[in-house]
Amino acid sequence: MIDQNRLLFLKRMLKNPRRVGAVLPSSKALANAIVEQIDLRLSGPVVELGPGTGVFTKAILGSGRAGEGLWAVELDPTFVENLRQRFPGVTFVEGSAEDVLDLLPQVEGQAKAVVSGLPLLLMKDDVRARILENSFALLQPRGQYIQFTYGLLCPVPLKIRRRLGIRARRADVVFDNIPPVTVWVLEHA
Repeated sequence: MIDQNRLLFLKRMLKNPRRVGAVLPSSKALANAIVEQIDLRLSGPVVELGPGTGVFTKAILGSGRAGEGLWAVELDPTFVENLRQRFPGVTFVEGSAEDVLDLLPQVEGQAKAVVSGLPLLLMKDDVRARILENSFALLQPRGQYIQFTYGLLCPVPLKIRRRLGIRARRADVVFDNIPPVTVWVLEHA
C-alpha cells in the first residue's frame, strides 16, 4: 500500500517539477537533521517555507522545538489543503516565499528559525535574495535560516550573502536521503 503523502507528492511533482524541486519527498533523517539545528535556547515561533507534504512540519512538532508556534508558507494550494487537514494547530498560509514578510507580518523580528524546503538552486539570484531578505526580517537577531540542498556548496551565492550581511555554515550531510543532501545554517553576520 502506497503512502498517501508520497502519492500526493508524486502527483504534484509530475504536474510541476520545477516548483516541487525534488523527485522524492524528504526523508525522516533529513527532517531530523534540519530540526536539530533549531536553537532551543531561543524563544519565539518557527517559520517553515515550502512544507510540501509536511515531513519537516511533523518533525518540528514532534521535537518540541516549535516554541511559540509554527507558521508555514506554501505556494501549492493542494499541499496547503492537505497540510491544514493533517496539522490543524499550525498556521498555513498559501503564497510565495518571496512574500513571506507580507504574509506573516505578525512574526516580524520574532522567529527563532526559518526552516526552508525550497529548491533554492532552481531559482534566479534575485528571487533567492528576496526570499532571504524577507526571511531574515522575520528572524530575531540570533535566529537562523536552515536550508538543505542537493549540492555541496551553499545554495545562497556569496554575493547575496555579502549584500545581506549573512554568514553560512555547513551543519550536516545526510546520506539517508535520496539523493543525499547538505544542511546549511545561515545567520546574521
